[in-house]
Amino acid sequence: YDIDLEKETDLKALDIMQKAGYNNVGLLTYLERMRVERLKQLYVKGIDIRYKSGFKPLETVLDTMKFIKPRDDNRKPTDPVQTDMIRANTDMEERVGAVLDYFQENDIEIRRKYVLNILIPNVKEVTGKSVLTLDDTVVMKGEEWGGSPSDFEVYKERLNRDLQLETPQYDIQVQSFNGAKALLLSGRPLIYEKDIPDGSPGLSHIRNMIIKALTDARRENFLTDYYE
Repeated sequence: YDIDLEKETDLKALDIMQKAGYNNVGLLTYLERMRVERLKQLYVKGIDIRYKSGFKPLETVLDTMKFIKPRDDNRKPTDPVQTDMIRANTDMEERVGAVLDYFQENDIEIRRKYVLNILIPNVKEVTGKSVLTLDDTVVMKGEEWGGSPSDFEVYKERLNRDLQLETPQYDIQVQSFNGAKALLLSGRPLIYEKDIPDGSPGLSHIRNMIIKALTDARRENFLTDYYE
């Protein structure tokens, strides 16, 4: 076994998927998920590996390894960590890094949400009103349900196009655009203040709900660096 062979296989798989017309971002999200599942199998006494903002679980585990006593052949193992699992996790880091390099070198934009089927906008009826949601988060509501395409459908399409798992929060802004106050996603207007339906909160609230949905979606894979 050689990690270089694993990475070579991954890169060839990316090429095959691309030529066959498949979304090869799926291989990246698979490896990222495997990295999380491997980490779940690690157990270090006293170490909390749950998600925390800015916290790097794998690095913490590896640092802890420095202070664990070696195995005594005449006694039960004193090492609470499966060292082969530590090595496997390090290998997964390398494989993910190699795939990310592939996308960067080939100028391929990474859009994970279409593979993972999360952060997906939807318009539905709730008590006679149109409601715009992102996964389980209500983003906007208040327009009378008409049973036909409405402004909410337009907002849905804009959200689906302009909001990605990789979108930084600073690209979701309330500011002036073409002389009017609007909520912008990556520089494009989602909705103008004057177009907010009666009964729906203002632009700042809509922005906060979008950021909440984005944060919740990212939490599904807490080891992924969406800005790489």
